[in-house]
Amino acid sequence: MTIDSATMTFDEYYNRTFLGGFRNDLHRVMAALPMSSSHAPEMAVQPRSLSGLNPVVRDWSTERRMLFASGLYLSVLADQVCYTHFKTSYFRFRKLTEYPKLLGDCPGGCGRNIEPSTVFVAIGNPVGSFASMFDVPLSTLPADVFTTMRREIVSFVETHLPEIEPEAFWRKFNDNIPLAFRLHYHATH
Repeated sequence: MTIDSATMTFDEYYNRTFLGGFRNDLHRVMAALPMSSSHAPEMAVQPRSLSGLNPVVRDWSTERRMLFASGLYLSVLADQVCYTHFKTSYFRFRKLTEYPKLLGDCPGGCGRNIEPSTVFVAIGNPVGSFASMFDVPLSTLPADVFTTMRREIVSFVETHLPEIEPEAFWRKFNDNIPLAFRLHYHATH
């Protein structure tokens, strides 16, 4: 069974548990093009693994790439926000989510966390060639990306991290969304 990523909402894609949902796609991407460094954490993604070099990514439609990039962005940014602003809860967060790290390419960037929005400019492009955020086809994203992101974060924090105020986590997350992404996304929806 295939999915029609052109008509799927972000909520459907991100929360789908099999056959083309975000977690399934993440494992397929990771398996198709291993890390270029053996010193990376168990679950890490690099720009080269998101590039056109990856046969899984290369075969996806633009809509599917943008759905995947949005899911990866949400996951990586939430992980970085928890680590940076809610360190006392991070170990439990990490254990519950097992979200991937986004690391720079080797040589030079191995083992270093990079800006989560890099997924949008790296996905499907030639290795080492990044598009401008304004060249990213954000208009192909479903209109529910931001509402789903907010709901997922607030719900997760309420359920699993009761020591953190859910709205405080969301504010930190929201504050870390790059202005270029926010402006371009809202201009196309």
